[in-house]
Amino acid sequence: WGNDWQPELVNSGERIGKTTPVGSYPEGASPYGALDMAGNVWEWTATRWRKDYPYLIEDEWTEVYLAGESLRMLRGGSWYSQEPERVRGAYRSNDNNPRNRYDNDGLRLASHSSPP
Repeated sequence: WGNDWQPELVNSGERIGKTTPVGSYPEGASPYGALDMAGNVWEWTATRWRKDYPYLIEDEWTEVYLAGESLRMLRGGSWYSQEPERVRGAYRSNDNNPRNRYDNDGLRLASHSSPP
């Protein structure tokens, strides 16, 4: 939806105060049809906290890199996020322990499928 904040297209702080099922905001889909890329829950990533750019994504999927207790990055804001700038897929949160569990953190499962 470009550079203009449109709260009706995402589940964030000014909405209903809890998570919603994927697809609840179809008008907020990306040009590729991806839903809920911002808001709803923070998305866990494999990226370690304070890892410098640039880096190769392949480096993050080695057994050695994924092992251990390193803090990881979350992206995309959540239903709890109040500030529009924090509810973006590119926004990175800070020092999150993979062992902690919160109702505003989650993960994205994706698969390849043909467009409708």
